Amino acid sequence: MSLILKIVAVAAIFLGEAISIIAELIASRRFGKAGGDVTMLLPMFLLISFGGILLVFGYALGYMHLKNIGSLSQYRWELSGGGADTLSSPL
Repeated sequence: MSLILKIVAVAAIFLGEAISIIAELIASRRFGKAGGDVTMLLPMFLLISFGGILLVFGYALGYMHLKNIGSLSQYRWELSGGGADTLSSPL
């Protein structure tokens, strides 16, 4: 059971980070095209808030089961770095 909770913690951190980044990208693109329409920022704010909740949940769950927040940060940076390399390599 402990292994499953560790996987859930890392997945929550990864999904929270991904949702926040995607919402920021969508908001910046739409805000630039719409000429500054503020009403479209509310859904993006809600997405970023949900991503933040997932991040806090993942870190709290991981800290309870790993007893070390440094290893969680290392997983997060490895996953984010791998994703960034994959996305930026075609560019």
